[in-house]
Amino acid sequence: MARLLRTSLSSLVFAFVATAATGGDEYSRRVWRVQDGLPQNRIQAISQTPEGYLWIGTYGGLVRFDGARFVVFDRSSTPAMRDDSILALCPARDGSLWIGTEGGGLLHYSKGTFEAFGAKEGLTNGFVRAIYEDRKSTLWVGTDRGFFRREAGRLVRLDGRPDLPFVAALAIREDRDGHVWVGSSTGMLQIVDGNLLPVAGVNETVRSIV
Repeated sequence: MARLLRTSLSSLVFAFVATAATGGDEYSRRVWRVQDGLPQNRIQAISQTPEGYLWIGTYGGLVRFDGARFVVFDRSSTPAMRDDSILALCPARDGSLWIGTEGGGLLHYSKGTFEAFGAKEGLTNGFVRAIYEDRKSTLWVGTDRGFFRREAGRLVRLDGRPDLPFVAALAIREDRDGHVWVGSSTGMLQIVDGNLLPVAGVNETVRSIV
């Protein structure tokens, strides 16, 4: 059975697709809301880790869903969390999960433990809106004011120089040739030889890359 996931600003909808005996498709839909266990009805991010859990980012915390039960992680239950609002989720190749928060920095969830990344680890802005792990397992992190690459457990900023003062990174993707592209409030950027460079001719805000 394949599962299609849909999100909206007011609810989380799971649509299950089943093959009918006649060979056609039948669709059913169920809506989960606060009364079913979600901390908030507004969904900001959704992803899935290799073991099958769905992870849902809301204003009220991070949620893990196994198909039947919601488990909520927030500041009251998780000491490493500094803000309940979750903006971005990125499953890693090792089965762990990277989490971007709205003001509370970057979190890493692995084997039941959360680790926080903030100013001490090199992250100079806590509003993490985009996270991407490329095919070489390099982690790229975009914030409201700064774009970062993870190196040896620290976050190294790639902007903040005279020709590129700061970047509000909104989207990160890798193309089929392994090139990393960044959508930002100042246009499109690309990683070239390890450096973050503007792409000529694209100067408008780029919010999504496919």
